[in-house]
Amino acid sequence: MKLKGANIVVMGGSSGIGLAAAKLAQHEGASVTIVGRSQEKLDQAQRQLGEVRTVVADVTDDASVGRVFEARDHVDHVLISAGTIVNGRIVDNDLATLRHIVDERIWGPTYVVRHARPRMTSGSLTFMPVGCPPDQDSVRR
Repeated sequence: MKLKGANIVVMGGSSGIGLAAAKLAQHEGASVTIVGRSQEKLDQAQRQLGEVRTVVADVTDDASVGRVFEARDHVDHVLISAGTIVNGRIVDNDLATLRHIVDERIWGPTYVVRHARPRMTSGSLTFMPVGCPPDQDSVRR
């Protein structure tokens, strides 16, 4: 995929896979916007990346996601790597935590598609489920 000159938005771009993807896209000549919930983490990522646009937003909030895209005339590619990692069994986690995870994985991508797609003539929307393999103890239970 040719990224030179492309406009790329990375939801969850302040750390982990999102930050790595932002670095690669920038290295390939793309204009990159990284999005995250923490201004502090975005500032740290920006120090590593250099010239990138940063936006504080929560993928589970429709209006917040809308603000990410409203300032962009055109978007070529969007990567969603945002997500909370929670270990343990479903029955051991509180419902608020589980609802947040569902919001991140269902409503978050829905909001992103609704706001990004009108600014795209081609390109890609990539959804990367965030999670962690279960430990052996939780598999055996």
